[in-house]
Amino acid sequence: MKRTITVTVELPMYLKQYLTTVYGPEPIRFPKHSLYNRFLVKASDPFPQKKSEYHVFGNNLVEIIMPWSHLKDPRTFNYIGYRDQIKLRSEIVSDFNYDFIRFVKKKLAAGVLRKDATLEFMKSYNIDESHYSFECFYRNYHRRKRRLHVTIDESDE
Repeated sequence: MKRTITVTVELPMYLKQYLTTVYGPEPIRFPKHSLYNRFLVKASDPFPQKKSEYHVFGNNLVEIIMPWSHLKDPRTFNYIGYRDQIKLRSEIVSDFNYDFIRFVKKKLAAGVLRKDATLEFMKSYNIDESHYSFECFYRNYHRRKRRLHVTIDESDE
């Protein structure tokens, strides 16, 4: 019988809001063939025996359901180390940035001002100004818009 096994990961509050908006409430379950699931299976380790071997978590904790795998049984392999948490966080940040740039570019193509598009994105993902400021979003857009080659199709709308 398969039971739900979760792993706890520390993420900034704006990423927590992003994940809960996209994938549902906690504990977060990623889609079956998601790259996040592949990463979680690859990065999972047995829980360390010594307390000094695992990272003490902070305030912004997110529970993620471990995917069931024949390679690594989540009943045994249910720990994500600190370095792998940083890698997972960077993957989530890159997806967040991609979605943000794509959203703003769609709105700009529709004739909406960048400021209004950014505020609409923040509202649609329940991101409060205290979690991630508007100025950070604005600078983030200018830093990444050329690096991320986002194309907008009519099928996306």
